Amino acid sequence: MTSKIKPGDKFERLTVIKLVRKLKGPGIRGVYPVFECKCSCGTIKNIFSYDLTRRHVKSCGCLGKERLKIGQAKIKALNESKRLLGFHPENHLFYYYKINASRRLLDFKLTPEDFKNLIYLPCWYCGKERVNSQFRHGLKYSYNGLDRLDSYRGYSPDNVVPCCKFCNRMKGKFHGGDFLRNVKNVFKHSMPGRVISSKDELLNWVKETKKHGKLAVSSGCFDVFHHGHARSLEESSKLGDSLLVGINNDNSVRAIKGKNRPINNETNRAKTISCLRFVDAVYIFDDTVDFLKLTQPNIWTKGEDYNIQSINQEELKAVTDAGGEIKFIPMVDGVSTTSILLKI
Repeated sequence: MTSKIKPGDKFERLTVIKLVRKLKGPGIRGVYPVFECKCSCGTIKNIFSYDLTRRHVKSCGCLGKERLKIGQAKIKALNESKRLLGFHPENHLFYYYKINASRRLLDFKLTPEDFKNLIYLPCWYCGKERVNSQFRHGLKYSYNGLDRLDSYRGYSPDNVVPCCKFCNRMKGKFHGGDFLRNVKNVFKHSMPGRVISSKDELLNWVKETKKHGKLAVSSGCFDVFHHGHARSLEESSKLGDSLLVGINNDNSVRAIKGKNRPINNETNRAKTISCLRFVDAVYIFDDTVDFLKLTQPNIWTKGEDYNIQSINQEELKAVTDAGGEIKFIPMVDGVSTTSILLKI
């Protein structure tokens, strides 16, 4: 039948222009003619003869696109006329989990309301907000999945917590408590807060750290450590990928605070700060300006009891000259080293 195809023949939207070539098939399968065809939309396309005669190909691709648009328009019209119910992600996910649970012979005792409340909560393990995402029925939605604390029990309210896809994959079949203990051990072993003891070590650490993201730096005396210090450093850590804390040595604290300070020596203060989970490294310095010139932070944080006018301008210049910026962190009212010492 292919030998009868000639220029001018029409197959659906395609009109044959000319024979382009004949391809030899493997073995004794014969020859496959290829024709140059013009679609009614004006597109030129090469098509095998058997695709034309068997109506496998009816256009250059425009026919499928048109049918898709027509179908989408019909769905839109039905939705607008309220003949179709709106798509609810919670219901879709609820039945997805329920069906999968039954396939694995697991109990599923969650109500739709329980399920909806859980999937929009932060991850129980790491605190991430709605990491999972899907795109269905023209709607993109985000959520956190569910994890069973005891992987050998079913989906019951006392055994299910919200969980992002990363923690879910890492946890595997571990019990929730065992997983958290293991994560803590990994963190303690691999990412301890370190006290940097020399300028060379500091420069090397800063160089390697900046390869992986922004460096945030906070500095101060941190003499009698309290909640205000902890809150300030935690907020500072959120502004960069790594947090370096500079601590004034004993001599500089005496020069700033008076001869009766510090209460705790520089070594004790540095070790206390290094134990915080959101602190990556600690360095003891004598002069703040020199410290900032050495580190050249992307972000330098100070408490909101300072402002651009009241801050030491040499320190500010050391940061801005290196392309960094300063951020002011809110203070915790009623908490300070001075007030604690007065109370004692």
